[in-house]
Amino acid sequence: MQQSLGMPLHRANYFEIAMRIVISQGSDKYLTARVTQKMSEVIKKDGVNARGKRGVLDDETGLFEGFDFNQNAIFGSVVYLKPEVSVNRQTGEVLAKMPAHNSRIVIAAPRGATHYRFFGCASNINFELSEFTTLDDESDFIEVGNAAVPETVLDVSLSDGQNQNLNLTSPIFVTVGVSFFQDVNGEKYPLKNGSYNAVKIAKVDTGV
Repeated sequence: MQQSLGMPLHRANYFEIAMRIVISQGSDKYLTARVTQKMSEVIKKDGVNARGKRGVLDDETGLFEGFDFNQNAIFGSVVYLKPEVSVNRQTGEVLAKMPAHNSRIVIAAPRGATHYRFFGCASNINFELSEFTTLDDESDFIEVGNAAVPETVLDVSLSDGQNQNLNLTSPIFVTVGVSFFQDVNGEKYPLKNGSYNAVKIAKVDTGV
């Protein structure tokens, strides 16, 4: 029973470690509790192992798709765009594309923000072996009010550029976020320490 109770928290902590690069840019104080709750839902879906020995099955990790890291800034309420995500398990190429847009219409920038940028990561997590690989990327600064923002591509590929036959098998979590800044004499400063930043898991490729 103790193993069953402790498993969700242990896996949730590992999950957060794998994605700390984006969590550090936008999250709320209840994130760990919310991730643990979601991880508990995933583990309960394990119909293979006996109670008390259940684990994270790859095909159930899809429950995390759409998960927001910052409840104070829900991605869909801040960015009225749907990220287009592509995953190639053989080569490790992972791309997250934000369509061309008019920022006046599709970006709900908070008061005081002068610029924003998109960021994201791809995390290939093997929960059974406690191994992960995470790669991240971010866009250039984009001026708030720009009416003609071109397509933005975040290259969060998990390849090293040399091995083109990776054949990744573990779940791949692709996150996309937006962060806001204020320009002061040419320097960009995070707005209110990132509390307005929105981050979500745009896609979970379970590999199953």
